[in-house]
Amino acid sequence: MASSELPGGRIAIVSHLGAYDSLGDAWSAFMQAVAEAGHQPALPFWEIYVTEPSPDQDPAAMRTDLVTLLA
Repeated sequence: MASSELPGGRIAIVSHLGAYDSLGDAWSAFMQAVAEAGHQPALPFWEIYVTEPSPDQDPAAMRTDLVTLLA
């Protein structure tokens, strides 16, 4: 596994509770909220998988943090 480094700067972050298949909608809503707050998202975007997926896990209880750097 290769290490990596995230850039410094201001970020916006939100937690998504739900299945991975709803992450697309969560990203859309997040980007809209960032823009409505007067900010401009910048690359990179990243996800933090807070809840470890498992066969016994309820998809509705899974937490994923969505993060974007701000320009």
